[in-house]
Amino acid sequence: MSVDPRHHRHFVSRKADLLRQISEECGAVSIVFPRASSKSDRVVLTGAKQCVDAARQRILDIVAELVSTLRMMSFSVFLLLCVRIATHPRKP
Repeated sequence: MSVDPRHHRHFVSRKADLLRQISEECGAVSIVFPRASSKSDRVVLTGAKQCVDAARQRILDIVAELVSTLRMMSFSVFLLLCVRIATHPRKP
C-alpha cells in the first residue's frame, strides 16, 4: 500500500508501538515501512487477507486523521495571523 512518507514517522516512532498495536488488533499482520532514508511511500503488509485488509483500513483511517488534524492546525494558524494583522495597525 502507499502511505505518504511524511506520515511514516507517526507509525514507526515510540518503538513502533502503533504498528504493534495495529498488528495485534488485526490478527498478526506484518507491517513494514521503508527506512527513513528512503523516500519510498511503499508500506508492505503480509498475513491473512482478512487481517491485511483490516490493517490497511486502520492505517488509512489513521492517515486521514493526521491529514485532518494538519488541516485544522494550518487553518488555526491562518486565523491567528489574520487576527494579529487586523489588530495591529501598520505604522505610517
